[in-house]
This record gives sequence, C-alpha cells and structure tokens, in this order.
Amino acid sequence: MSTDLYLAFAFYGASQHLIGIAYAKVVAAINSEPDDTILRRCDFGLVEDWKNVVGPLDEELGKQQG
Repeated sequence: MSTDLYLAFAFYGASQHLIGIAYAKVVAAINSEPDDTILRRCDFGLVEDWKNVVGPLDEELGKQQG
C-alpha cells in the first residue's frame, strides 16, 4: 500500500511505522525527541510536542477549507 502523505505524530521509531513509510510519497513527522529515527527518515520534520502543533494545524486547515 502506498500513500501520498504519511503524518507521524509523536511515535518513537516503531519498526512497523518505518516499514509503512517506505512507500509514502511524502512523510511529515512531529516528535519532541530530536534524535528519534522518524525525524531522520521523514521529508519534513518538526521537533516539538505534538499537542502544541495539532490544534493550530487543525484550525488553519479548517480556514483553508472555507
């Protein structure tokens, strides 16, 4: 299975996720641990607590949808 976008929020390099992202076109990750594996394997990474990002992201996406 492949996907256009894989969003990874606050998981710590679990092997099943790393295998799952192999076929994703774009991988975006948010993780508070700067040395975590997912941040080395993603296309776009943010070192932050996911709780500080998801609310504002959801709000902005809601504006984009009209």
